Amino acid sequence: MPFLLLLCLLAVCLPLDWPAPPAWVGRDGSLLLTSLLTIALLLASSVIAQRARYRLPREPDARERIGQQYGTARTWFFFVNLFSLGVCLLVFGWGDAATELGSITYANHSFLIPGGELLRLAPFLIVQIGSWCFYFDADREFHALSHDPLKRDQFWTRREYVLFLFRQQLILVFAPLILLMAQQGVERAYPEILQQPWLPFASLMVLPTFLIFFPLLLPTLLGLRSLPAGPIRDRFEANARRLEFRYSRLYLWDTRNNVANAMVVGIIPWIRYVVFTDRLLDELADSEVDAVFGHEIGHARHGHMLYYALFLMLSFVLMGGLVQIARMMDFGPVQEMRTLFQVAPVVFLGAYMFIAFGFISRRCERQADVFGSRAGSCSSTICYGHDATTILPPRGEGLCTTGIESFIGALRRVEDINGMTRAPALWRGTGVIGKLNWVFRLLTGWLHTWQHSTIPKRIAFLERIAREPEVERRFQRRVWMLRCAILLALVGSLVGLALWQGWGILLLAM
Repeated sequence: MPFLLLLCLLAVCLPLDWPAPPAWVGRDGSLLLTSLLTIALLLASSVIAQRARYRLPREPDARERIGQQYGTARTWFFFVNLFSLGVCLLVFGWGDAATELGSITYANHSFLIPGGELLRLAPFLIVQIGSWCFYFDADREFHALSHDPLKRDQFWTRREYVLFLFRQQLILVFAPLILLMAQQGVERAYPEILQQPWLPFASLMVLPTFLIFFPLLLPTLLGLRSLPAGPIRDRFEANARRLEFRYSRLYLWDTRNNVANAMVVGIIPWIRYVVFTDRLLDELADSEVDAVFGHEIGHARHGHMLYYALFLMLSFVLMGGLVQIARMMDFGPVQEMRTLFQVAPVVFLGAYMFIAFGFISRRCERQADVFGSRAGSCSSTICYGHDATTILPPRGEGLCTTGIESFIGALRRVEDINGMTRAPALWRGTGVIGKLNWVFRLLTGWLHTWQHSTIPKRIAFLERIAREPEVERRFQRRVWMLRCAILLALVGSLVGLALWQGWGILLLAM
């Protein structure tokens, strides 16, 4: 759900014509009502956490059920917090009041101070961070009931817990927001910069520069440390050489044994990191960890990061061009519904990313799954298992049932460790609450998997490949053709737009 949150907060940061507070409220009343709603939400998050915390010692056998209910309550609360931000901005007039509070006058020109958008976001951010402070008590109680007695005391302090969650949100959500606020702040303070001829090219370079150099900030932002020397690191380095994978560094992410995950970041090998969480390395078998490493290598070997960067750059320029054309259309609805047309690009961006980017991302994820299976496969077409004498081919050129089973085992372990296994909600035979729960779980489940697909579907695909190896060859061919077709369609659309409206429209779009 981070991307949904990013879209909502992006819309809030736009320079919109926010409705003024009602006459009977005024700016002070808007601040008071917003504060009261914020306090009420903080109290609600405390109730969610304390209810789970007090139930756990009294119902130790119901730990899994309590955990599911607690997780559902937190998800509902996330949406309620977002909805409440909308109420504050649109009903209480907080959007207009915050803009007025954060504005200064300089040289007879009034403008919002750089970063002033944070005032509009303040109600949501205060509730978000405050709820983490309360959730700490419940999450620590869950961790104390861990089956492994050696890990029960390995939990954060409250400050460390909040900082851990904040760092995740900073990477996934607030980095793009900070870029947008910085851009808008500079344009407000120095409006003459909009007339500079170099601005379109500088704007075009922002995204690739960010994607190339952002990994340099990742170790500091997430608190990563180099993977210690030892058998695991030696095995990773040997596998990287065999699979001809170039990288800069291997990192360990200390999550106090709460998260099992891995990721590769970086378009160019000289600034490319592979990150593993502590729990992933602790609880997966060696063959499963190697398969996960192979999956991350697969993203690099198939050029997914570079492809995503090209896809996003071309898409943003195309959408910018369409927005410029819409702005140049001088007809009534655009003028009468100016705010709606300002928000429309964000809504369109969200729909486009969920549909188009999600579509290609899920197929790229399956490509990486196949390479993760190849990483631990021998070259035998009939494989009955591996031992110490088994020789794995270079570059991941083999694909056998043992390699596929290792990666499937890794997927199942990650699903189990991260609590991603959920009993299906029922539609038939349930009342109104049950049907709402069905819709809610369908929506949130999709929001969690729109980029990767569900683990059961990924496992079913790999099992089919194990039975019918030709499926993999057809799949790879179709994905290659699809990726080329999408890039050609984007380039063709840009050329068509330029021929229709002139090449200057693309400069304005940047």
